[in-house]
Amino acid sequence: MKKKILIANIGNSDLTISKFYLGGKNLNKNNRLEFKKLYPEFFEQREDLRTGEIVDSEKKFKEITEIIFKNFDKYKENLNLEIISKLKEKFSDIIIVSTNQIDARDNFRNSDTIFEGKIIEKIFGEKSKIFLEEVNFNTSDEEKVFEFYESLIRRYNLKNIETTILISAGIPALNNALFLNAVKWIKNLSVCRISDDGKVFYIDYENTVKKYFVQDAILKLIKKYEYSSAISILEDSNAEFTNKETILNVLKFVNSILFFDLESAKILQEKLHSKKEKLKFLSSLEDFEKTEIKIFHLWIGTKIYFKQRRFTDAVARIYNLWDNFVNFYLEKNYKFKWTDERGFLIEKAKEFFTTDVKSKIKEILGSEFDENRQFNSIAKICLFYALNNNKFEKSFFVQLKELMEKRNESFVAHRLEGLTENDFADFCGIENFIKEQEKILQNEKLIKKQWHKILNKDLENLII
Repeated sequence: MKKKILIANIGNSDLTISKFYLGGKNLNKNNRLEFKKLYPEFFEQREDLRTGEIVDSEKKFKEITEIIFKNFDKYKENLNLEIISKLKEKFSDIIIVSTNQIDARDNFRNSDTIFEGKIIEKIFGEKSKIFLEEVNFNTSDEEKVFEFYESLIRRYNLKNIETTILISAGIPALNNALFLNAVKWIKNLSVCRISDDGKVFYIDYENTVKKYFVQDAILKLIKKYEYSSAISILEDSNAEFTNKETILNVLKFVNSILFFDLESAKILQEKLHSKKEKLKFLSSLEDFEKTEIKIFHLWIGTKIYFKQRRFTDAVARIYNLWDNFVNFYLEKNYKFKWTDERGFLIEKAKEFFTTDVKSKIKEILGSEFDENRQFNSIAKICLFYALNNNKFEKSFFVQLKELMEKRNESFVAHRLEGLTENDFADFCGIENFIKEQEKILQNEKLIKKQWHKILNKDLENLII
């Protein structure tokens, strides 16, 4: 027989006994009693953590397979290989990859397949060319996992040998690493899976590779909040995504918020809702017209610009944020609009500028406040400080006002240098600046924590 190699990562679904899966998989109330009656040795009494009662519980996968391996002759007639048996006759050699994670937590080690691999070797018999390979480290260590499969391919000298990899079972991280190394190093490669109904099918892995690298690039950009770049890559790619339109709409939706294009965001949100997409973050952004939602969006954009190290843009956003925030604060607490359509204080508002308030404003502004001038963002910052005496750090408002003035002097049109990280030195760094700003917004219940995490998780689920 011409040399043809199969590399298979094995998992808890590969082996059954009397048609039962092991380790609790697919067991329900109806068949649990039957399984226990046939194999009582696979059960033990444990305390139910919810009720405190002592109940019969199935042993862990690794424990059961160890019992079967050590008593193989007793169980061999009832064992069945659900996946590998469908491919065995097509290959001269089979490389079985099992796990024995010595340095992992118990809940990971409990599912290790080290004994399952040895059982498969026994089932196939001594005449079969079965080679066992063992992953004996924590499979969450991506670097070690990739090194393991690269070393395996080199040791078996598979570069020019007809090789098939089976990626139906086992840990996803191992299947990904096997796939990527096989594509990289093996010239004559096939990739196959076993469907739920037991049929073998081969994958067009060239498209899969394209899709993987597009996925990888987009996920990295999302972590940096570079949504516009992610949109460009996805639109230019010919990799096939079943939900490409939805991914693009979500990316464009978020990018519209970043650039404060709420009209486009509203249209995109309606498109997503019309398809009944289950995206957690969308439900928290229903009303784009509310001032508090605008403030929220402005703060999102500000943090994104900070992460992108676009400091001039970040402070520009803060300028706009404070303009909206103080308007919201004043209307919420004093129940009227303080300015007219031109942005000047109305007479009723001027009544609040007492000698004490003007004195506090001067502490931040550095000069006398003229209530007859246009009420701009810097003036609003000073007023907020004066109305919230001793609530927040004075130094924050002084530095915030100076940052805004620097930003106004650094417009590209003026051909002057933009803001840099050094401009935030008086805040003891950008992180402290963000922390102080969030403290103020949080005091008015305007910060929705974890929004980015929810958003990026939604995107990851769509893309992967």
